[in-house]
Amino acid sequence: MTTLGIYFLLALGSSLVLTPLCRLLAHRAGLIAKPKEDRWHKRPTAMFGGVAIATTVLAIGAWIAPDVRLWQLMGCAAVIAA
Repeated sequence: MTTLGIYFLLALGSSLVLTPLCRLLAHRAGLIAKPKEDRWHKRPTAMFGGVAIATTVLAIGAWIAPDVRLWQLMGCAAVIAA
């Protein structure tokens, strides 16, 4: 149980660090969603946030690597994310 808590804290910490970095990169690259009538946001919103979460999941998953089937799952997730 302690190991699971450590993995959770590592994933949480890396997501919290990577999310602002990805937002900054998205704004610099112009990857933002501009406000429209059919959208809920009123300010330009970065469209790069999923990259921080996907990177965290793939990194923690590669580090743990408890089962061979996990590599198949991570490969499929990487293809979907690409």
